[in-house]
Amino acid sequence: PEKLAKKTQAKVVKLLQRMLLQYSESQRVKQYLFAVVSSDMDSDVAGVLRLFQPGCTFDESIHTFDVEEELYTKQLSLFLRDKSNRKPFIQLYASNNIGMGKTWKIQEDIKECQKERKLENICVRFNSSAIDWKWTVNTFWQYHPCKFDQTLEDNTNNIRKKKNQTASPEDTLVIYHLDISPCINQDMNDFLFQLLYLQHIDTDCSSFHVNPNMAFFIEIPSQFDSLEGNAKDILYTLFPKSNFPMIAVDEFNNPFYFGKKAQYCIKWIKELNEISKISPETSGIDPDKIDDLSREDIISFMESSFEQLMQSSPLNYTIFFKFLFTQFKILANSKYLTNKQQFQYKQEATKCATAIAQELFANTTAKRMTLNSACAES
Repeated sequence: PEKLAKKTQAKVVKLLQRMLLQYSESQRVKQYLFAVVSSDMDSDVAGVLRLFQPGCTFDESIHTFDVEEELYTKQLSLFLRDKSNRKPFIQLYASNNIGMGKTWKIQEDIKECQKERKLENICVRFNSSAIDWKWTVNTFWQYHPCKFDQTLEDNTNNIRKKKNQTASPEDTLVIYHLDISPCINQDMNDFLFQLLYLQHIDTDCSSFHVNPNMAFFIEIPSQFDSLEGNAKDILYTLFPKSNFPMIAVDEFNNPFYFGKKAQYCIKWIKELNEISKISPETSGIDPDKIDDLSREDIISFMESSFEQLMQSSPLNYTIFFKFLFTQFKILANSKYLTNKQQFQYKQEATKCATAIAQELFANTTAKRMTLNSACAES
């Protein structure tokens, strides 16, 4: 307060007296907390607020006040359905091991929410130790028809165009995927405190305010590049006494999805094996023209052919099949391997590529286990 100009300070004092000391006005005021940070406790502003000081004793009732419960709902279903009493929602995603597919799990959970309600999905990535506050705020407002860098006329036109197409910004549900990378530093707590507790972020040229129509799915890294300790020690803002809902991502609640590349690789190997039993001559194999396999058939094939891969993480699966897909695609599309006499070469090349992929998988698994062990010790 001592930094305020006398004229401004007088206006603040008058405003506080009207809002807090006039009975009719004070009855309309919601719960509030004033914190005065001042080197001059005799200033006029501090003097007005000192009237409330005797009643502010830190007894048990204050200690049991659940800030998180006041600010947020603890149930995703209420956030999606309860429009009249809606509050923002926070859900954390963590895993004890690296490469368990937290990003994939979040994307799948958002898709499930979209089946129930039409909503916006915005991913905000923190891939640096320094936070770009301006870029982050602009990304948060990405769904809104009004933009900071546009004129009032342009924003008005945008609102008119979207008026009949979508719900109003206040009624549009937004789920933010906050992807926190291992390279962040302690400044991340400052950002999270402003976002989740003050529910307001200010930059030099823009600001963002958390509204009841917003949910935050926060991806927590399993390890940190330059900070010692676990996630609870480093990102302490996310782990208050009254815990936010958390999903521990593992191979059971987030099994690997055998997508197009995995299907392509498995169909290539199976078809090659089948042909070798019938006839060593073939004019070509095109996995894209073969019907996709069921998950049960894939699991059965993996257990018989790649047993050591069955207990791996989604990251290992992804690396394994991405490598094989590239190799098999070359074999399938090569114009030099289209005649019937090249079957044996395809077979040998497939065996070599598979052996290399398994070795790559083994090295990745060993590295992952070392990192997980280091995380557990920390």
